[in-house]
Amino acid sequence: MKRLLTYILCLFCLTASAATAVIPDMKFRRMDARDGLSNSQINYLFQDSRGFIWIGTSYGLNRYDGYRFRIYYSNATDTTSLRNNLVDQIWEDADGMLWLKQGMNYSLFNPFTEQVNRNPKSVLAQWGIKGNIDRFYIDSQKRFWVKTYDEGLYCYNPRKKSYKLIKYGYEQNEIPKEYNFSNFAEWNDKLLVTSTDGDLMIIDGEKGEIIQRDDFMKLNGGQSSQAYNCYVDKHSNYWVLNVGHVFVYDQKDKKWYAHLNDYLAQYGVPPLPAGLEVWDVCMDQRGWMWLATDHMGIFVIDMKRGEVKNFVHNKYDATSISENTTKKLMLDRSGNMWIGCYRNGLNQYIEKLLGFNTLEVGDVNTTCVDAAGNWWFGTDNRGIIKYLPATGETEVYDKARCGFASDVMVASCGAKDGSVWFGTYNGGLIHLSNGQVRNYTMANTSGKLLNNNIWSVTEDKWGDIWMGTLGSGVQRLSTKTGQFRTINSHNSTMPEDFMTTANWNAKGWLMVGHSQYYSLINPVSGKVANMKIPAVEGQQAAMPSSTCVVEDSRGLVWQGSTSGCCIVDWKNNKQTLLDMNSGLIGSSVVGIAEDKQHTMWVVTEYGVSNVVPKKDDQGNWTFNVRSFTTKDGLQQGPYNQRSICITHDGLVLVGGVNGVDVINPKLVTNIDNNETPIFSGLKLFGQQLGIGEAYDGRVILEEDLNVSKELILRHYESQFTIQLATDKGEMHNESRFVYQLEGFSDKWIKTEENDPNITYMSLHHGDYILHVRMLNADGTMGENEATLKITITPPLLRNRWIMVIFLGLVLLGVFIWRRFFLKRQAEKTERDYLRMEVMKKQWMAEMRAELQQQQENDQKAQAEELYNEAWSIEETVKKPHDLQHFMKEQCAQFKAPLGKHVKFSFFPLANDLTVDFDREQMAQAVQMLLNSCALFSPTDCRIKVFVDKTSTSGSIRISDNGVGIPEGGEETIFDPMVSDDDSGISLFFVKAIVEMHGGTITAENNPSGGSVFTITLPVEQLPEEAVMLDED
Repeated sequence: MKRLLTYILCLFCLTASAATAVIPDMKFRRMDARDGLSNSQINYLFQDSRGFIWIGTSYGLNRYDGYRFRIYYSNATDTTSLRNNLVDQIWEDADGMLWLKQGMNYSLFNPFTEQVNRNPKSVLAQWGIKGNIDRFYIDSQKRFWVKTYDEGLYCYNPRKKSYKLIKYGYEQNEIPKEYNFSNFAEWNDKLLVTSTDGDLMIIDGEKGEIIQRDDFMKLNGGQSSQAYNCYVDKHSNYWVLNVGHVFVYDQKDKKWYAHLNDYLAQYGVPPLPAGLEVWDVCMDQRGWMWLATDHMGIFVIDMKRGEVKNFVHNKYDATSISENTTKKLMLDRSGNMWIGCYRNGLNQYIEKLLGFNTLEVGDVNTTCVDAAGNWWFGTDNRGIIKYLPATGETEVYDKARCGFASDVMVASCGAKDGSVWFGTYNGGLIHLSNGQVRNYTMANTSGKLLNNNIWSVTEDKWGDIWMGTLGSGVQRLSTKTGQFRTINSHNSTMPEDFMTTANWNAKGWLMVGHSQYYSLINPVSGKVANMKIPAVEGQQAAMPSSTCVVEDSRGLVWQGSTSGCCIVDWKNNKQTLLDMNSGLIGSSVVGIAEDKQHTMWVVTEYGVSNVVPKKDDQGNWTFNVRSFTTKDGLQQGPYNQRSICITHDGLVLVGGVNGVDVINPKLVTNIDNNETPIFSGLKLFGQQLGIGEAYDGRVILEEDLNVSKELILRHYESQFTIQLATDKGEMHNESRFVYQLEGFSDKWIKTEENDPNITYMSLHHGDYILHVRMLNADGTMGENEATLKITITPPLLRNRWIMVIFLGLVLLGVFIWRRFFLKRQAEKTERDYLRMEVMKKQWMAEMRAELQQQQENDQKAQAEELYNEAWSIEETVKKPHDLQHFMKEQCAQFKAPLGKHVKFSFFPLANDLTVDFDREQMAQAVQMLLNSCALFSPTDCRIKVFVDKTSTSGSIRISDNGVGIPEGGEETIFDPMVSDDDSGISLFFVKAIVEMHGGTITAENNPSGGSVFTITLPVEQLPEEAVMLDED
C-alpha cells in the first residue's frame, strides 16, 4: 500500500511537471517494411479495445502488438480474405469487429477468426438498414452511422437495437441527395459531417434531427469537390482540413477562422510557414496540438504557452521522424502519438523517451558533479567542460587557457568543499577551486606525485584525495599538507601497481580495481586486503582484470570486466555473472553506478542497462535487466570507461565519444507495470499459424486464443511457441513477462528481453494451465494475469477411452482364454482319469492272469466258440461301395455311449473312393471301433475320419482325442480279453472282420493326443485281357 501511494504521488508530480513544461526536444521511434510492415505508405491508424494497433496501408492490413506484425492480404481464391489490399479507414464496433473502408467498398473483418465478410450490407440489413453503403462511421458510443445511396443517413444504436433514419430531401431534417459526404467527426455526442463542397452539418442521431448547418468554409475560400477532413479537439473546437486551408471554429469565441495563423495569433503562437499543407491534426493529453504536414514534418503547438516546435527528418539522427511528409496521426490509450508517413512507415513519440537526452559536447571520458550541482565533463581532447544544467551554458578549461600539462582527462571527482579534481593521461592531477587551477605533476622525490597517469580519483571523509595511478599504485594527497602517501606493491601486499578504479565501501575501505580483481585499503592504517572472486562450478568465471568495482547499498560487490558484470554476495559466498546473454548490450562493461532509487546502472560499450536486484525468500539474489540503446534516444557510442556518475537530483550521466547522455531514471523505469498480457499468436515447429489455417490437414486455431482460452495439440505437435503481447500498443515495447505452466512446473520464468515468446518442446501429454503476468521493473510480478488451458492429447494407445476399450478387450480375451484353458484342463483331467482306469484294468488283468492261469486255455476255447457262434458266416459277400458315403452313414448312425458328446470331421483324400467290401460286416466293425474311441475319450469327443484310395488299397483312418494307447500296447490291443466293462473283445472282432476282407488294421498314438486306427482294404485287380500276337 505504501509503495502504491508513493507511485501515485510520483505519477501526479510527473504529470503536473509535464503539463507546465515547455515542448521538449522530442525523440521518435521508427518502423517500416524492414521491421515487418507490409507497406510503408500509411493510410490509417487505429487502436482497438484489446490494445492492438491496426495499420491500413496501400498493400495489406497490418496488426501490430508492440513486438511483431501480423499481415492480412486479399486472396482471389478465398472469399473470406480482404476484398482488396487497399485499406483506407478502420472502425471497431461494440463486439470487437473491425469495419474497413477499401476504396469505394466496405468489408467486415472478424479479428477473432480472421475471416472477412465482403458483403457487410447483409449484416446491416438485419438491423433494418437498407441499401448499399455510401459512407460509414462508428462513433465512441459504438453507434453506426450509415449513409446509403437510396434511403438517407441511418443512425443505429446497438444497445437499444433501434435506429433513426434521416431521409433525403429538402425539408428541415432532411439531407439533400446531392450533399456528398466527405468526412465524419464526433462533437458533444453528436455527429459532425462535412461535404466535398465545404458544407458542415451537426446531427442528433438519437432524435434523428439536423441541429446545425454551416457554409462558412464554402463562402471563405474552401475548394469544391475536394476532401474536407474534420477533427474535434478536447475543447470541442472544429478543425477542418481542405487543400491549402485549415479552418478552425473556436467554441470559446463562437467564431470561425479561415486561416490557421489567424487562429494561432489569438493564443500568441508564432505564425507557421505560409502555404503550409496540413494532412491531419490531433490533440494530445497535455492539450498540445499536433499537425502532420506535407514536406514540413510535424508541428507541435502549445496554445497555453504560445509555443510551437517543428520536428523534421535528420538523416544523422535515428530518433528524428523518418520522413517530412506525414499523413496520419493517432493518440493511443497510453498517451503516445503515432505518426503515419506518406512513404516511409511509422513513427511514435513515447513520453518516456523524454528520459533520455544527449549533450553534444565532444568525446567525454569522465563526468562528475560539484557541491553546487554543476556538471563537469573531462574530455578526450578539449580539457574540462563546466556545464550549468539550469541554463545549458558551458565553460571550458584547457591547456591553452589554464596551462594544463594535458587536455586528456580520464578521471574526476567533486569534492565536498565545492572544488573538482581531475586525473589526466600523462598530465598529472588537476584541482579547480573558485576559478583557481593547480596542476600536480610527477616528481621523483618523497611525498610527491609519482605518476602523471591518474586513472581514478576519489575523496575520503577527511577531505583527502585518493588516486589510482597507472604504474605507481595508489597515492593519497593530504589537502592540508600537500604531501602524497604511496601504497603499492613495493611497500605492501598490493599485487600490482596499475590501478583502474577507486571507490569506497560501506565500512570506509577504499576499493581499487586492477588486473587481479580488486584490493581493499584501510585509509587509516594503510593495510591491504586482496580480494579474489572465486570461480563457481558450472558458471563462467569472472575475468580478473577489473575495469570498475563498486559496492552497492545492499553490500553486493559489482565487478565490471570485458566478460560482463560479476555480482558477488560475500555474505552467502554466491555470485552472478551478467553478460550479453543476460540482457546487457554486449559483455564489455565500462561503468557501474547506483542511482537514488537504489537500482544499478551498468554501462557497456554500446548500451546502458538498468539492473534491479531482488532477494527471494531463500536469500538468493535475482537481477532484472532492462537495456537501452540508440532507439531509445541514447548516443551511438561507444561509451568510455568509468564515465558514469549520479547527479544530486538523481540523473545518470554517461560519457561517450558523442557527448554525454543524461538519463532520468524516474521517466524510463516503470516500477509497477499495469499492462495486461495478451496471447498474440501461435507457432508450430517454427511455422506461424493463422486462425482457421490448416496444419497437417487439421485446423488448430478455430478462434483467437484470448477468446477460446484453450489450445489443444496432439502428442506429435508438442513443439510450439506462444507469442505474447500487451494492451499498451507501444512501438518496440520493452516490457517483459513472467510465466508458469501449471502441471509442468511451479516455477515462474522470465521471457527474454525483446523476445516475448514461450516455447515448449516434447511436452508430455496431459492438461496444463499457462499463467502469464507482466514483470515489474523491480523484478516483481504485475497484478494482471492471462491464462490459457493447454491440452496435449496422448497417442492412440494412451487415450483414456482407448485405454478403457483396450483393457476391456484384454479382460475379454483373458476370460475367453480362461474358459478355453479350463475346458482343456477338464479334458486333460478326464483323459488322465481314463488312462489311469486303463492302467488299473491292465494291472487287474495281469493279476487275474496269474491267478487263473490254469483256466486260460478254457477261456480261449470259450472265446473261439463264441466267435464261431457269433460269426457263423460261410463267406464274405463283397460289393463295390463308396468309402466316404459309407463312413458318413456309419457316423450318422452311431449312438454315443452315455454321457459322451461326439463331433465328427470328414476328410476325403481321393476323388475315386470306391472299394469292394461286405457292407454289413464292415458296418459292425466300424461301429465297434467308433464305440471304443468314444469310450476312452473326454466328454467332448472329437473324431476325425480320413478316407483314401490308391491303386492297390483303400483306407479308413479314424483319430480321436482320447487317452491314447498305453506304451507297448500297440501289439496287444487287438488280443481277445474277457471283462464285463472292457471292449477289448470288440477290437478283436474288428480285426477279425478286416482280416476276413483280406485287409489289415493298425493302432498308434496321435502326436497331438489320442489314438489313430487305420483300416486298409485291398483293391481287387481286374484280370488282364489276352492279346493275340501276330507271328513274324
